[in-house]
Amino acid sequence: MNGKLYRTMLKVYSKSITSYAVGSALYLWLIIAIYPSIANAKGLQELMQSLPKGFLKAFDMEAGFQSLGDFIAGKYYGSLLVVILAIFSLITASQLVAKLVERGSMAYLLATPNSRRSIAVTQALVLITGLLAIVGATTITGLLVGMYGIEDTDFQIAGFLKVNLMVFLLFFVVSGYAFLFSCWLNDEKQALGIGAVVTMLFYGADFVGKLAEKLEWMRNISLFSLFDPVGIANDSSSIVGSSLFLAIIGIILYSIGTFLFQKRDLPL
Repeated sequence: MNGKLYRTMLKVYSKSITSYAVGSALYLWLIIAIYPSIANAKGLQELMQSLPKGFLKAFDMEAGFQSLGDFIAGKYYGSLLVVILAIFSLITASQLVAKLVERGSMAYLLATPNSRRSIAVTQALVLITGLLAIVGATTITGLLVGMYGIEDTDFQIAGFLKVNLMVFLLFFVVSGYAFLFSCWLNDEKQALGIGAVVTMLFYGADFVGKLAEKLEWMRNISLFSLFDPVGIANDSSSIVGSSLFLAIIGIILYSIGTFLFQKRDLPL
């Protein structure tokens, strides 16, 4: 890792990281703020029970809205936050390496007394730092608003923290393969496009598997099947095995990306 390059790249991406972090925190605050009116709505639970189980499972609403943890896990962590983190991971990963290679800027970095490995590791750490900042801001906002902003609410702190840990590890893997494509390819749009397609295939397989029992086998090929926000929030899903698996896969993907960048021929 190169400390000077790391600080410089963080400054370059500070506005982007801050906007994603603030946006995520504000969305979560808004969702928590409207929870009392949703929870007290007459007939809502009966309406939820009348919907098909596959539909509820696909949208992480099986547990209904009986607790704040269930509500934010299903309505935010199971949908909107996934989109926010996916966009950040894919775009930033493609810009940190492939964009610099495509525009010729990488040649200037390689002209300095820094190894390819040092540069790749530094760029990877910038991406991971941004991801950690977004999830961290979301976590802190959820804890503060959940504990002090809503009265008479049973907010499960332990479950909420586990959900945040798992969503970080999930996108540690997503950003890992996005970074790998960025290190492998010379074209920013191509790296971004392949990463986006892979992510949509994973998400689509998980969604379809939840929606139809006959197609539930499709969830076995999706990373997103390891992330059950409602189950984790209720402590009904163990995260030990899944978290270790995601952490290992993420490290492997980043390592492969770094190795490819070291060994490949770069365009002049």
